[in-house]
Amino acid sequence: MNKRWRTGLLAIGTAAAVIFCLPGLAEAQGVSVNSFLNWNFLGGGARARGMGGAYLGVSDDGNAASWNPAGLIYNEGVLITLNYSSVRFSLDLDNAAFGLPKTPKSGEATLSNMPSAALVAPLTIMGQEFMLSAFYNRLQQGFTQSEFFADVDPYLGSPFRAQIGLNSNIGTVGGAFGTAITDHLSIGGSVNIATGDGIEWYHLELDSLRFPDPKDEHNENVTWTTNSDIDYGGLFLKFGALYRSDRWSAGAIIEPGWTLTQNLDFRSRQVTVNSEVMAILPKPDGIYGPLDGTDREIDIPLTIGLGGSYYVTEKLLIAADYQFRGFHANSTSESSDGSSGFRTQSEPANPESDLESLPVDWYSLHQIRLGAEYRHEASWGIVPFRLGVRNEPMLIGQDGGADIYFDQRLWYEETAEFPYFIPRTVWFQNGDQINGWVVTFGSGIEWSRVAFDVALEYSTFSYNEAGTLNMISRCPDCDRTIDPDVSTPGEGEGKDSYGKRKTYRWGAYERLYDSSRLQLMVNFTGHF
Repeated sequence: MNKRWRTGLLAIGTAAAVIFCLPGLAEAQGVSVNSFLNWNFLGGGARARGMGGAYLGVSDDGNAASWNPAGLIYNEGVLITLNYSSVRFSLDLDNAAFGLPKTPKSGEATLSNMPSAALVAPLTIMGQEFMLSAFYNRLQQGFTQSEFFADVDPYLGSPFRAQIGLNSNIGTVGGAFGTAITDHLSIGGSVNIATGDGIEWYHLELDSLRFPDPKDEHNENVTWTTNSDIDYGGLFLKFGALYRSDRWSAGAIIEPGWTLTQNLDFRSRQVTVNSEVMAILPKPDGIYGPLDGTDREIDIPLTIGLGGSYYVTEKLLIAADYQFRGFHANSTSESSDGSSGFRTQSEPANPESDLESLPVDWYSLHQIRLGAEYRHEASWGIVPFRLGVRNEPMLIGQDGGADIYFDQRLWYEETAEFPYFIPRTVWFQNGDQINGWVVTFGSGIEWSRVAFDVALEYSTFSYNEAGTLNMISRCPDCDRTIDPDVSTPGEGEGKDSYGKRKTYRWGAYERLYDSSRLQLMVNFTGHF
């Protein structure tokens, strides 16, 4: 590898290592970006979502399998339900390079999809009536976009800028049943196969022309753009029960814990030096990024949900739900079997390496959902009006921070020609838990065999973050024990001197996130 390539790639590799470790931008390791996604998995359907998701004690339509499968039995005949959704994401970011004033940055995206669909049909076995359902439900629509830059950096010698984005989804394909035990009590269950995909991209720019090194004849402006594919997988069960009287009902669901897997593969990478495209690499043989073929696992904990509803009048229904996901219990430290809330491969450059537990300090999720529905009867059909509100807790804390250390080591089975960077430890020091808020509205029209429902959701949350950065540079045979006080860069230590360990300290940074989401859902239900 010639000096020009080595200089440019070394600088970009250093910048990439920093970016991969930053909270809020840590799509690489998956810890921070997963923290910002919505893990309060909800069911589908515009009626339920128009009531704020307060549906565990109702669940009497074609979307019951994704809420409380015990409610399936209250459907009649064969029916199909389809849901269309359009989501508008908005993210405002006040970002600051080290020692500089904050600079506002915003990102927006509109995503359209089919978040839920179900087919429901009756079946009688030995005189016992069942309602069966085949369904799809989107659990999570992930979107994040951000930027990080450093204009004053004595160790890199050059300013760099990184822009990062993520667009992903996780859904379930499954089958469910519901059946009545008594005149008032029903039970149900479902098998859910988690699936999904996504795209992650980042753009890094390092401009050594702005602060040229007189000793380096190859001062350059280097950009590195990467697109990556993400795939998700997993399997989990859900069990439900529902008790209904004339005017009130109560429901409960339980989901045993399960493991969500993530795999990230580089799709393509483009390197540009001084505006000249040097390479477009679909699968480079020489230098891989630290995530090619990387497997990661997230422990989704036990989930318990309780709900109730009450008819104040024949036309007015009110409902309330409580849902709990115990992330904190399985994430603060390693358990006896060596697992934790988040695991990634110990050698990301080697897809066959073992999974390594990373300590994370996630909060448990306590969600309360409230909703109401008023059904207005007209000569041409029934027009419902719905309102709802719920909190949307996140895994991390408000006014949170992060101390970040990461290793510089050689690439797997490579020579000392190019150093390889692997993040080692990321942990969060949380303040009060982030709680977003969601307000919902809904309406529609119903006839005897066909119904159209519409729902509108608006959610928002803010997050303030502060942290520090450190990097340890290592020789290939050095002890892997991380000690941030080993030494600091000194005179006479060249860029290619891998025989010593050095500590690079970038210092403190701060950023403020304001995120909002506006989602429109339209649901069609037809009885056959």
